[in-house]
Amino acid sequence: MHSHASVEAPPPFQVNLPNASKKDSSCNDKHILRVVSYVRDDYIVDMSKPTPFTLLMSALLLISWSGWNPISAASTTNFYWTGIDGGTWETGTNWTMGYAPTSATTDYPRITNDTSSTVNKTLSLTANESAYGFYLGGAGTGNLNVTLSGAVTLTIGSGGISVGQSKTSLQTLTIATNLAAYNGGNIAFNNTTSASTGSIIYINSGYTVSGSVTINGGNNGNGLVNINGTIIGAGNMRVNSGTVNWNGTWSSSYTGDALWVSGTYSNTDVNPATLNLYSSIDTSGSIRLGTGTSANSNAALYGVKNGVIVSDNIATYAAGTAGASSNVIIIGANDTSATASAKSTVTYAGNYAITDTNARIHRFFATDNNIAQFNGTISGGTAGATVFQKTGNGTVIFGGTTANTYNSSIGMEVVAGTLLLQKTAGVNALNGNVTVDSGATLQLGASNQIANAANLTLAGGSFNAGANSETLGSLTLTGNSILTLGSGSALVFANSANLWTSGMTLTIYGTLDGTTSTLRFGTDATGLSSTQLSEIVFADYSGYTAAIDASGFITAVVPEPSSVALLGATIIAVTIGTLRRRRHNI
Repeated sequence: MHSHASVEAPPPFQVNLPNASKKDSSCNDKHILRVVSYVRDDYIVDMSKPTPFTLLMSALLLISWSGWNPISAASTTNFYWTGIDGGTWETGTNWTMGYAPTSATTDYPRITNDTSSTVNKTLSLTANESAYGFYLGGAGTGNLNVTLSGAVTLTIGSGGISVGQSKTSLQTLTIATNLAAYNGGNIAFNNTTSASTGSIIYINSGYTVSGSVTINGGNNGNGLVNINGTIIGAGNMRVNSGTVNWNGTWSSSYTGDALWVSGTYSNTDVNPATLNLYSSIDTSGSIRLGTGTSANSNAALYGVKNGVIVSDNIATYAAGTAGASSNVIIIGANDTSATASAKSTVTYAGNYAITDTNARIHRFFATDNNIAQFNGTISGGTAGATVFQKTGNGTVIFGGTTANTYNSSIGMEVVAGTLLLQKTAGVNALNGNVTVDSGATLQLGASNQIANAANLTLAGGSFNAGANSETLGSLTLTGNSILTLGSGSALVFANSANLWTSGMTLTIYGTLDGTTSTLRFGTDATGLSSTQLSEIVFADYSGYTAAIDASGFITAVVPEPSSVALLGATIIAVTIGTLRRRRHNI
């Protein structure tokens, strides 16, 4: 136990009362006043004549000398760091209390910057230590950079680790010690700054926890936690808001939702709660996205480095009630360092199960020069509530050997980039309707990837069949679009007559000879209207027009001469014949 600073007793039978308008700087936030502080020389109590009041004053004096405070006995005590950069945690004079924090239930160390200058502090731990929590912040506009170092373990109680203030400065906390949760509990990282620049926490060493690692990055989503160490023990990790950059090692034995990106405090999809994976991860449990409650939430899971593999199954939990746009899940690849010559591939090897029933958008995302490959089964979803989108300018691949079995009423909208369907031939990658927006591409990487009843809408996008076969529902055209046929491709659509927006053009690339490549609408000549046929352009057959035969097959034909052209040809022929006869008679 640490001893408190000695107190000189007042003269006999005199008690110096505290000035109630002042506070002892060594007290905690509740500002408990000590009897021996801030003497008022004009207020003397004569203890030689005991009264109930003088007896109370005597008791308070004894309490003050003993160092015990009945009001704050169960509360925390703030320890403000006053030491130099490079100072030692265990040195008592480095703290306002005169001794170092050691209790995981009451002692709350704090480092603050209330100035406009940048402050750098490194605290060296020479032995295993405990604290109720650890706070970084202040009221100043200057930056604050703090490092906890030492080959020891810092045990954190229920106060968690908090970084943040309401100014425009940046606070950075680097934890280079091992961390442990007190008494098998949880550790919360509260990166709650409202500053536009956010704050950063680096966890560079081991982390032992039996409960959960909870990360709260503030409602603005600017809080950042970087985990570069190893999580061991039997706990899980939960991201409520802000961003977590994962480049560590998972060794926890937790068997439930080991990683949980809840998005509890993320109110928009602009700043969702985000888990960025810089290294592959394979927990003994699963990954969970969404709150699991009726609260609205926005969450994102990205692989952000080439070669990252996510082996775990992923499940989404209950969405809020404010509608799909207020409840967005984003999953995919977001390596911004990738280039056209050095693409980045992230693989999701597990299944993706949708268990939420309220309206929610699920975005399968790949940024420029990125490939996000999903090899498991996508299942679940609710009719009229679940929305699928492929976003980002990169490529998302639905691969693997098992079919996606999600609710067939759920449509997929390819908003940007390429959605490549590359499951084993004959195994459905898309189980419902699909729309391809302007500039986006739907591509077949194998045959028979789309449910036969699924309708395709080209809204200015492209459908690249490659050298594959596919049977679909109807084809709707709402914008000038492209259809690419490879050698040997065979596309079959249901009757699509009068489903195209007037004036929109379908440009067909590739060979369409009725033998090596075929395109069919319905089962007879009514599969497309004459107007639709006139809106088909063959990029590789200049001047050819589209025709449909009695079985619904589309062919490229040389246009028949018009009546005007025939009249012109007749006049020319008659003129030439007349000239020849005149020459013969001369």
